[in-house]
Amino acid sequence: LVPIWKWFYYAPNTFKELQMIEKYKKEGKELPSAFEPMDAVTLGTMFFPQTTAQEAAREVVNPTEFFQKVLGPFLMTRFVLLPAPLLFIPGVGPSFFGHAVVNLIAAELLTNIHSFITIVTNHAGNDLYKFDDEVKPKSGAFYVRQVVSSANYDYGNDALDFSHGW
Repeated sequence: LVPIWKWFYYAPNTFKELQMIEKYKKEGKELPSAFEPMDAVTLGTMFFPQTTAQEAAREVVNPTEFFQKVLGPFLMTRFVLLPAPLLFIPGVGPSFFGHAVVNLIAAELLTNIHSFITIVTNHAGNDLYKFDDEVKPKSGAFYVRQVVSSANYDYGNDALDFSHGW
């Protein structure tokens, strides 16, 4: 799942947070009673829910709406519209388009692997500080917590450090 973790895990959970704020908090609607806000939403739980909490999550993160607003536009823009002008090159356009799509897919998978290795290892240690209460988003305390609960690794030289976002 590492090559597709952004599509499988990250995008659905980011959309879940957006939906909770826009549909439920701003509009004053109640979240479904069986919904567990702290549970992760994945493509797997969206399409094959196995618990009542996962069924309730489908009300918050509707799979059709997720594809219409999040994954569909990304896939269409990245893998169809971006290489589409190549189709207008006489004689070789379709071949160039096909090669471009293959390259774009390979690049996407490789960058997903890189970002997974960089992001997850910085947020998944048992020694990282965990907080029991909440703070206001985008406040000073929020940003301090982001730093305190992250680990950065010195890889030995500036080029490697830069490639790992440090």
